[in-house]
Amino acid sequence: MKLRVKYLGIEAGGKPIVILNKADAEELGIKSLGRVKIRYKNRKATGIVNIGISVVESGEIGIYEEVK
Repeated sequence: MKLRVKYLGIEAGGKPIVILNKADAEELGIKSLGRVKIRYKNRKATGIVNIGISVVESGEIGIYEEVK
């Protein structure tokens, strides 16, 4: 699934946290604290998932400073 990135401007103390919309997480079968692989051009990262209802819209992935 392709998602638009929304930079949240939050630090998590070194943990690579991302936030998914609840509907997108359900569609992907991902639960809170699950892992997702993120790719942008030739860069890759693995993010620890938090799920939010109002933090990001459907079709977006919120990324913390450590993932940026």
